[in-house]
Amino acid sequence: MTFHKVRDLLAEIIGVEEEDITPKTALSESNGIAPIDVAALVIACEKAFKITIHDEDVASFACVSDLAAYIGQKLEAGLYDMPERTEEDRTAWFYE
Repeated sequence: MTFHKVRDLLAEIIGVEEEDITPKTALSESNGIAPIDVAALVIACEKAFKITIHDEDVASFACVSDLAAYIGQKLEAGLYDMPERTEEDRTAWFYE
């Protein structure tokens, strides 16, 4: 289930059919996935699953299944640590 959501998000970001993405699809430019696409995918996954994906962990995602497994582990552990925030909440530090 997690893989399918990650796959759908990636397909939308890079403009391919969902069926073209497998669990072993490498998150690399050889597959038409630029580093900016990986960043967009991470952000989309954070929003979709309401979790935080730490920057230092992103480098360990070689393929789509790595990212899906990471998300699955966070969800199983109950680490829903990204509350929905408004734009005002996100920029409040600036106005302090």
